[in-house]
Amino acid sequence: MSHLLRNIRSIICIFEKYAKDDGDCGTLSKGELKQLIQTELTNFVASPRDKKKLDAQQLLLDINGDSLVDFNEYLIFVFQIAKGCYRFLQ
Repeated sequence: MSHLLRNIRSIICIFEKYAKDDGDCGTLSKGELKQLIQTELTNFVASPRDKKKLDAQQLLLDINGDSLVDFNEYLIFVFQIAKGCYRFLQ
């Protein structure tokens, strides 16, 4: 398997790992999303100010307003982080 496909698989597996906590494997609750970010993206939530930004980001991620983050909404979040990392590395 190529490096890119392994990374895509990792993105999917991480979503599924946290989504299953409440029994619904198709969505992330606010708590599941928070746990995912705090565990998998610890460098992004180092300060209390970052945690406030995180709460605001969670609201923005819920595009359809159902208080859950589905896989498509999660992908938007992952790609936003990737874009930020790309800009930082330029």
